[in-house]
Amino acid sequence: WGLGGPTTIVRSLIDDNVSESDAGIIFGTLTGVITIRASIITGNIATFAAGGGAGGSGSITMVTSIVSDNVAGVRGGGLALTTGQLTLEETTLTGNVAAHFGGGLHIAAGTVTVHQSQITQNTAGVLGGAGGGIYNVGGTVVLETSTLVDNGAPTAPDCFGPVVAQGATVIGDPSGCTVIPAPPPDPPVRGHRDRRRDR
Repeated sequence: WGLGGPTTIVRSLIDDNVSESDAGIIFGTLTGVITIRASIITGNIATFAAGGGAGGSGSITMVTSIVSDNVAGVRGGGLALTTGQLTLEETTLTGNVAAHFGGGLHIAAGTVTVHQSQITQNTAGVLGGAGGGIYNVGGTVVLETSTLVDNGAPTAPDCFGPVVAQGATVIGDPSGCTVIPAPPPDPPVRGHRDRRRDR
């Protein structure tokens, strides 16, 4: 889906799909635009790599949705981003499994923004690996007032790689990742007071 034009999925259950390689259910190319709202993606399997629940590149936006209990044979049990942009708004990633890297989310490149969302109880590294919640190998990840806790992996259980934390973001075990605080806001511009006196 999303191979050339926009694709929108609303109030849908997407479950029990199997792919040999790359994404249990969704793959977007560089020109693909995918929007998922109020939907559940569960029980999908990518037997080789890149996203049991949804994976690919392009632009993917998920709003008030759940990605749960998906499996990837290598990386990105829940979601995997090859390049492009991924935005999660009020969305939950839970119970997803990757055999090696990124149980909840794997980022090879591109930009991921997670806003008021939860990434919890995902697992990676059952065959050796890291990043139970998030595995960021070459992209930008920004967490905005989100929760990243109770994920599991032999190393870096909650996150691996650089992560920008903004607002009231909670990271349970940051030992495997580099947490970058959000830059401070610009100071307010004060008006210039005219001290000249009328003559």
